[in-house]
Order: sequence, then C-alpha cells, then structure tokens
Amino acid sequence: LVVMRCQPLRRALCVFLKNFHSSALIIQT
Repeated sequence: LVVMRCQPLRRALCVFLKNFHSSALIIQT
C-alpha cells in the first residue's frame, strides 16, 4: 500500500521537476 501510494506522488514530483526544468530553460533563453 505504501509503494502504491508513493508511486503517484513520485510521478507528480517528476512531472513538477520536468515542468520546472522546462521553465528554467525558457528563462535562460
């Protein structure tokens, strides 16, 4: 149960980091 509960959280974190990285690239350019 803990793993299944953490997976969506980890996925959300990865998506957030990806969006943040994309925003950082746009700001740098």
